[in-house]
Amino acid sequence: MTTKSAWKLSVSDSARRLVRRGLEAVKSTLSATHPSALLGRNRVERWMRELCSRDVRVLMVTSDGDLSLQEIARHFGQDGKRLTSIPGVTRLTLPNADHSLTPRHARRTVVASLIDRRGGKRGGSIGPDAARAIAPHTELKRKSMALS
Repeated sequence: MTTKSAWKLSVSDSARRLVRRGLEAVKSTLSATHPSALLGRNRVERWMRELCSRDVRVLMVTSDGDLSLQEIARHFGQDGKRLTSIPGVTRLTLPNADHSLTPRHARRTVVASLIDRRGGKRGGSIGPDAARAIAPHTELKRKSMALS
């Protein structure tokens, strides 16, 4: 790859990120100023509350820096405070992960969290520190299950 083509690729990636951030800002502004939002009638939040009112437990998985964090903030307030206030919703933030849960530690953390939630824990938030602590625990469970 020549220096010129590498430079073009870098500028293209930067432009794409800039456009994406601009679109996210426009969507957030339009969402916040929509008449239904001004009247406290957030459709997405209402749907989530209705879902959880039927005793459905929701595990919301995101990674650090994920664009979904902006969506959560748009619909549930800064840092998703209203989301975690809904009984039955747990947020799991994965460090160093991607949307597809490619890193092994990310998959282990999600599985461990699902197992943990199956035990009856409801609501709250699992941050990066807890996520780091869960991953080794999952490996131990797998090994002990293999010995049984």
